[in-house]
Amino acid sequence: MSWILVQGIMNIASKMGIEVIAEGVENKEQYNTLKEIGVEKFQGYYISKPKEMDKLLIDIKKHNSILCL
Repeated sequence: MSWILVQGIMNIASKMGIEVIAEGVENKEQYNTLKEIGVEKFQGYYISKPKEMDKLLIDIKKHNSILCL
């Protein structure tokens, strides 16, 4: 992956006020590099593998109660 290209896209998005979500984040190295570039939202196997809806809703409820502490 060309990180220079990704960084350029992030610069353009930032100047235009566009929120960026990195998709397909597969490992810690990609996650860390994207964070360094300025990405704040992520999707991919490194974050969470696909889940059935009922398990996803349970995880969301747990996450929301952690955020409320």
